[in-house]
Amino acid sequence: MKTNKEKILCIFPEDPSLAFLSTLRNYLEENYNCHFILANDESYNISIDTISSLEPNSLIMFFGHGASHCFYGSCSQEFPQRQLVNSTNIEALKDKNVFALSCRSCDFLDSNKRIIKEFFGFGNMPTDWDEIVAERNTGDPFYLNKMTQEDVEIYKSLLNKIVLQSLKKTEDLLDFRRLYLSIKLSINKEISKLLIEKNPLNYREIANLLFYLKEDIIVSI
Repeated sequence: MKTNKEKILCIFPEDPSLAFLSTLRNYLEENYNCHFILANDESYNISIDTISSLEPNSLIMFFGHGASHCFYGSCSQEFPQRQLVNSTNIEALKDKNVFALSCRSCDFLDSNKRIIKEFFGFGNMPTDWDEIVAERNTGDPFYLNKMTQEDVEIYKSLLNKIVLQSLKKTEDLLDFRRLYLSIKLSINKEISKLLIEKNPLNYREIANLLFYLKEDIIVSI
């Protein structure tokens, strides 16, 4: 069964650090309803109202930064990043299906599963080189210690490719089970390719990140 596109809303915060998702964003913008969050208070408020107004059983697809306690909105040099959805307004997601390509969305969504109908969440996805360096300087000095900035760029490119291919192959995006199997297969293919070609230099570290990307996914169906 094909996806009912009228029941899907894709949400993209405007954030320069998400530029690596450009081809994914372009595809979704051409094929589905999309909502773009701007870096200002009014846009944040409109975004929550838009999410809240969706009918039960709608599908919200969020592509942005997150944490175990929230989804983040947009940011700019003049407007610092703020929480978009958290425990204070989680009711906006009530009885809706949520796919969230954001860090630790699996924890955030799982902790609110009594409110959300079904969800598809991911674990930690280290896509920000500055955050990796900051963690090494102020936390764990051995955090992803073999990874270089170039390796992170390759990982980001593969993440975009995997999700884009899987969304294209899945006729009904509300079928989270099938979507998960498609993403899992795509990840396995990319891991195998890295291990066979042994390129780039730190191919094992990138393969490990893809492995944990797959293992950390939580699907509630």
